[in-house]
Amino acid sequence: MNLTWSYLQENPNLDFSDWTQTMKFVDKLPYTANEIAARDSLDELYDATLYAESRPSMLSARENAFISLSLDERITPQSLINVPYEIADDEKFKRKVLVIKHDSFLNWDFGQRKWVERRYIAPYNIYLGNSKNYDCEKGLYW
Repeated sequence: MNLTWSYLQENPNLDFSDWTQTMKFVDKLPYTANEIAARDSLDELYDATLYAESRPSMLSARENAFISLSLDERITPQSLINVPYEIADDEKFKRKVLVIKHDSFLNWDFGQRKWVERRYIAPYNIYLGNSKNYDCEKGLYW
């Protein structure tokens, strides 16, 4: 923690959106990680930066996995909402908020670039949600 604090004080203009600066920062930190934790962290960082705004507001800690919910069949940063996985895995949430087709949830497949049916939900995936359960003033409700 002290090493991180010192580095941030010495580099007050550090820009984490610049990968070169981020790598220099990470290279200064003495750490070890197992492959699974490292992969999970990189997946979360990728997801968080893929849809990041100019001022990040939807980042979460590794322990707090999330799903992304698209309120439109066309995925845009404006149509996505991050929902904690613990909430999204609730049966009532699944029935009321997620779009269900043939007893499966519609999950965005990046390889096929289309919505595919999936019988379960998993963290760090994008699912199609019912826009009727979203109000711009109230947020997401069910």
